[in-house]
Amino acid sequence: MSEKSHTSTPLAFGIYLFTCQIFIASSLSAKIEASKLFKESHRILVGEVLVKVFPRREYLIKAGASGELKLNYQQGKIKVEAGDELGGIDIETHQLQQDLLNIEESLHKEKKLPQAQLQRITEIDKFKERLSKIDSELRLTKKFLDNPDLFSQVYESDQSDSQLTQKLYSTLQDLNGSKKIIQERISYLENEKFQDLEIQEIEKKLKIKNLQFQARDREVRLTVPFSGELQYLYPYQTGERNFVASGVDIAKVRDINEIYVDAPIYNSKWRLISKDKLKLVLKSTSGEEVGNYLESREKNISGNAVLVYRFSFPKSKVENLRPMLDGMVDAKLYYSFEKPALLAPKFLLVSLNPVLFRERGWYGLIDELCPDFELIKVGLNQVGIRSKSTEQSVSN
Repeated sequence: MSEKSHTSTPLAFGIYLFTCQIFIASSLSAKIEASKLFKESHRILVGEVLVKVFPRREYLIKAGASGELKLNYQQGKIKVEAGDELGGIDIETHQLQQDLLNIEESLHKEKKLPQAQLQRITEIDKFKERLSKIDSELRLTKKFLDNPDLFSQVYESDQSDSQLTQKLYSTLQDLNGSKKIIQERISYLENEKFQDLEIQEIEKKLKIKNLQFQARDREVRLTVPFSGELQYLYPYQTGERNFVASGVDIAKVRDINEIYVDAPIYNSKWRLISKDKLKLVLKSTSGEEVGNYLESREKNISGNAVLVYRFSFPKSKVENLRPMLDGMVDAKLYYSFEKPALLAPKFLLVSLNPVLFRERGWYGLIDELCPDFELIKVGLNQVGIRSKSTEQSVSN
């Protein structure tokens, strides 16, 4: 037999004898000295669960466009401030577009607007000149209508008087139509509303270009949205040209001033526990860290809608919990007592009187085995009990 077997056998046999002694003694007396046998605690374990630990905020910086990537690269995690620029995609070309847009804005103010006003004035003068000619032609046509002989003296024509008169009336109608159109055009050009519309059209077109450029700027520039801790994700090669496709993860920013934990509540009995009594406990680098209930929300986990409780932790514990970021970790849910209670192992109580447990449950079992105590809370592996005299003194 191995040395390990020699060592473990006496220990197991001792535990067995101790359990038998408790069983025999309790069977004879049907009572347990709870205050001597069980330990006192401020909490009781109600469940174990896999949880997700995450920072206050987290943001993935992605490539918004395809092209050559250039980063202000530093290895490892670094501290960044909101608005810091990490680099960009095809940034030289984008900068040239920015310069061209700035030049166009300057030309708009210094050249295009004055040029448009000058062009309008010139156009009005041309229309007025044309209107003056039409008025002259109208006057002459009316004279010919009043004196057809005058027309034959000025122009040679083999047309009859009726044909000539009809032709002059047709000319008069055409001239009046042209005059009306030109007068309307002049009135429109001299209207201040037209001038405002013309200026607005130029400005709106320029604004659209600015908005399009700003959208492009957000795509090509890699900007930090908030202060935090930066971790590069893209395998950037310094000294070489790096090309990326749109949507590729470049870096991750985390605001770790606060840390939260999301615990899925699969057991419906946990929902019955008062949220201010519920505590989430994680093992960190410095021991146990206790989180308090913050809020509830519904999340999609593996295609199913699951109720999730979010727990918050003191800011002073952030560094202790940092190693648990990413992935799932084990956690324990505890019910917190207002004042300490004794914790009795379930297996021990049931083994002392299984028939009574089947018939009357935990309340009946405690009432029989520990008549001076009452059941406070049923946990995962233990039940919490407290002396009735203590409860009565508090209530009085």
